[in-house]
Amino acid sequence: MRIKNLNIENFRGFGRFTMKNLGRVNLIVGANNCGKTTVLEAVSVLMSNGNLATIWTILNRRGEVIWVDRDDPTEPVSRQYEVRRLFRGHETNVGSYFRLSADTDTGGVELVGRVEEGRPDQAQLFDPELLLADSRGEFLPLRRLSLSWSDGDLKPTHLPISQQGTVSADAFNLARRGVAHNHCPLRFVTASSLVAEVVSRLFDDVVLTPEEDNVTEMLRIIEPSIERIASAGSERTPSNLRYLPRGGLFVRLKGSKDRVPIGSMGDGIWRMLGLALNVVQCANGILLVDEIDTGIHHTIMDDVWKFVYSSAKKNNVQVLATTHSQDCYQSLAVICRDSVATDSDVTIRRIEPGREQAVAYTEQEIVAAAEHGIEVR
Repeated sequence: MRIKNLNIENFRGFGRFTMKNLGRVNLIVGANNCGKTTVLEAVSVLMSNGNLATIWTILNRRGEVIWVDRDDPTEPVSRQYEVRRLFRGHETNVGSYFRLSADTDTGGVELVGRVEEGRPDQAQLFDPELLLADSRGEFLPLRRLSLSWSDGDLKPTHLPISQQGTVSADAFNLARRGVAHNHCPLRFVTASSLVAEVVSRLFDDVVLTPEEDNVTEMLRIIEPSIERIASAGSERTPSNLRYLPRGGLFVRLKGSKDRVPIGSMGDGIWRMLGLALNVVQCANGILLVDEIDTGIHHTIMDDVWKFVYSSAKKNNVQVLATTHSQDCYQSLAVICRDSVATDSDVTIRRIEPGREQAVAYTEQEIVAAAEHGIEVR
């Protein structure tokens, strides 16, 4: 699936915002706090097809979680997700809403999130066994959050929402049981998502496949002496190491008999490994990468873009990535010079606060900007 046009309304910091005529590889630029990461989050939630884990994952990633003591001290604390952060102005009054929509190569997709009235006598909405309020009553559910996806056969999902604009983890988990799985392969790569357990599991999936060679090839962009990668196996990695930033993977270098822990080779190798594993396993889907150049030296960004573009084209993957770096967007010109088309396969999108549409740069303009040192951020 490939997104052509994206529309955002009342989601996080955006009132109305549009990106049109997206290509295969799209780099999103702009000042700090202009909404670059929000665009990636909007795509991930919209294309989740009702998978609520997508929502609480992005709230977790930003630390938008509250821990609340129960009335009964023997009960574990309640984890409350601040879904109000998804609404413009953080308002969750009855009638507050956000809308995400996209035109894709297979049709239209829309998600509407709306706060509605909810009465405590609605047993199916407020299950007393899993929605325990704290002693002050601040997190007692008073309303409901309705989430309606237009694609598929999904019925609206209703979640009890408190006066503080939160939804309990228990409610999320209960609602997750009845929703469909994501029908569009989608991966969201951030520095914090590349923990040892996830990367080891992704690598286990490509061992002894052609994709393993592609991943090794990408690592050689940084370290040409790498001969191959090996995993201790995600199931054999000690549980106390699984959530460390790196671990469980080794490389063999030319001229050495030792297994070198990949974590000892620097941030660039680890970041490149995570990026490569995600792009080769996202066939016919969408890859979202926040700060794509993090940990990667500017001198090799040309080669990184060549790999990302060729892999995306080979596997029919659409890429949306963000950056702050001038070197990162100038490197895009390398993959534009050889095949400049009327309908750009590679674009840069600049977000400007208060502007309702992203400023678009086509392949021709990316090349011109790089050659003349024009600032597009």
